[in-house]
Parts: sequence; structure tokens; C-alpha cells
Amino acid sequence: MADAGVFAWRKKHISSFGGRFLEFVRTPPFLSYPSGRATLGVAGFQVIRLCHKCHDNLSFVSNERDNRSFVASSDELNGMSRDLRQKYNPAQLIADHEDAVRTKIACQFHSLWSVMVDSALSRAFPGVH
Repeated sequence: MADAGVFAWRKKHISSFGGRFLEFVRTPPFLSYPSGRATLGVAGFQVIRLCHKCHDNLSFVSNERDNRSFVASSDELNGMSRDLRQKYNPAQLIADHEDAVRTKIACQFHSLWSVMVDSALSRAFPGVH
């Protein structure tokens, strides 16, 4: 992952693309492409994929789709966290607070590879990078 971070920051200075895809969005005062967050996320999931491959004797090629499906949710949308702007009574259970608990949103991923693709594109779709 450290190598991926170094690569991303070096690439920022040699890339001819320095702004965002959407012209009406102001470009930040730093080089935004490629995305460091997306680069480190993809590198992290590749490490996880290769650990699963080694540990479980899987036969996928390192740069192709695997079959490690899983379900994930964020810490914010896990069905247990609450909006901190709402009133809170510490004497009550969080589940008893009306409309305070955020809905759980779980994402089904059919492979770790699909998470890597989503991570790589996650900054481009909203126009961030």
C-alpha cells in the first residue's frame, strides 16, 4: 500500500490531467488526479485478495475477478448509529429513539475485484476527480 501511495503522488505531478471531469466544479488548489484515496483502497483490497488466494489455495489470476463475495455496510449506515443533530436521551436505548437510528444499508459484492473497480471509479462519478 505504501508503494501505491508513492506511485499515486508521483503520478499527480506527471499527469496531463490536473482537474475534475466536470468543468463547472472548481479545481482544488492541489493536484487531484489520480485519487490517493482510491489508489490506497484498491491496493488494500488487492492485499486482501492475495492473502485469501494464498490462504485458501484459490486459483484466480492476480489481475482478474475472484469469487470472494461478501456483504458490507458503512459505520454510519449500519442500523445502529444515529444522527448527532437529533435530541438524545442517554437513559433510553438507542433503538427506542424515534427516527434517531439511521437505516442500515448493506451492499452485496460478488467479488473483491468488484470492490476494487468500484473504489477506482468512486471519485470520478461524483466529479471529485
